[in-house]
Amino acid sequence: MDEVYKWLKSYGLNDTEIKVYACILGHPETKVVDIQRQTGLVRTTIYYTLAQLKSGGLISENTQNNIKTYRAADSAVLKQNIESEITQQQNKLSQFDGLKTIFDQLQTRKPDSASFVARYEGIGPIKQAIEQAMRCESKHWYIIAARDNFLYHTSKQYKQYYLAERKRRGITAKTLWEPTDDFRPPSVEDMFYRNPRRLPEEFLGAFKSLVILYDDTTLIIDPYGQKTAHAIHNATSTQLLRLVLNLIWKTAKQSP
Repeated sequence: MDEVYKWLKSYGLNDTEIKVYACILGHPETKVVDIQRQTGLVRTTIYYTLAQLKSGGLISENTQNNIKTYRAADSAVLKQNIESEITQQQNKLSQFDGLKTIFDQLQTRKPDSASFVARYEGIGPIKQAIEQAMRCESKHWYIIAARDNFLYHTSKQYKQYYLAERKRRGITAKTLWEPTDDFRPPSVEDMFYRNPRRLPEEFLGAFKSLVILYDDTTLIIDPYGQKTAHAIHNATSTQLLRLVLNLIWKTAKQSP
């Protein structure tokens, strides 16, 4: 029964709907009084839930001698509903494929104001912000990264994708890493694509953010636990930060 409950939950029914449906499923020609006795639900809730289940085609109603009884629909109805939903989603996907270019154009279009701040909440939106950075015109980033940053907590698959996608797009960077004890000497590939150097010791433990400067934008990704990020689109402030980071990078150590 637990497996049936989990499946009905994934199908979209809430806990109350599952209780009523399971009661009817196990007792054909069930009356409201029977449902109330077995579930402990009040009648107003039962009547509302029955209406929801009927509208979904999951149960049928029969009236005889002014007494209404309920029976669960054949399991084939569930299958038909799922197949119909799949068809609808496939149609939506096909329509979206035809509109994707328009969505991308609207998404990447800058606001009328030359300066603005975009806020991202959640892992998915933050990854979208990184994707926007991947599409930078300059093909070059300035990065300042704490050891315990957002990327550090992402999956191995995403880390591999992140590095591979940067390489595929030809994005080089000047990177400043927190001066931790496990700072490793950069590889030849690191030197070409990432150019990592150690921040001064004063930065150790002082921050947990990941900052990416690209084009006229400063992307600040907060610690992983906060799951927020802000993209500051302002040419003047980004250029100022770029000058400061470049100065620090030039004087920073390449290896321990």
